[in-house]
Amino acid sequence: IDVNQAYISAASLSTNRQDDLKCAGFYANTRSGTVNGVFFLDLNQDGSVRQTRVREFSPEDIQNLGNRNVEKDRRGNLGLGDDFRFSEFFVRDDGSAVVTAEENYTVTTTNFYLRSQQTTTYHYSNDIIALMIDNQGNIERVKRIPKYQIGTNTDYFLSNASILYKDDVVFFYNEDRDNLSKPVDNPRPQAVSNFDAGITVMTVLDRAGNLSRSVLLDTGKSASLFVPENCSPFDGTKLFFMSVRPRFFGDNIFQMGTISLP
Repeated sequence: IDVNQAYISAASLSTNRQDDLKCAGFYANTRSGTVNGVFFLDLNQDGSVRQTRVREFSPEDIQNLGNRNVEKDRRGNLGLGDDFRFSEFFVRDDGSAVVTAEENYTVTTTNFYLRSQQTTTYHYSNDIIALMIDNQGNIERVKRIPKYQIGTNTDYFLSNASILYKDDVVFFYNEDRDNLSKPVDNPRPQAVSNFDAGITVMTVLDRAGNLSRSVLLDTGKSASLFVPENCSPFDGTKLFFMSVRPRFFGDNIFQMGTISLP
């Protein structure tokens, strides 16, 4: 694939029902610079290339990605920060696809006292980026699902789980209750750091790029928080999940269940 002498910075692979290989990824114009665009590659079973597409981020894409996700490279060009990692690659029955990436990173600080020191690690799990690809391989749009999560010395309740439901991609993650009073695409969501006051939401990205959000688990009622890394999709439209209610005294309370979409 020709990405105009740029550097491929990350890629994700998936197959369709016919075992044809599909690849999507990010590229950067400099070796250690920001992400400046996306590419898509469709291969037949014999390895022959069926489709290749390259899309450089437009000014509109840069604006949609949000200020906190955009950085300048050494040439002064704006691009996506390099902390995003691919998570899911969904292929629909008609050959169209949605590829998701999420920003995750850690910051460690050490405070020194007279005769001791304390080290704290802050885990950040932020926005989700979705690449929406039609059945001709064209990269239709780059969509952002705003999310801002911080965990102190743990990433247990961070990140998201997702499934493909019909033509929609459904995301499950923990959210700050105050964010529900704002639009789901609010570019500056309040951080989820006090998980005692958190809720679990279900956010749907439809084929047209529209977002909708609803409450899935409320800690005030279920007394538990979603654990994305321990969730697993099955039967196409169902998700096995685990939730936990942390306790300062005694053992944590674990709950397991199944989310079934109609």
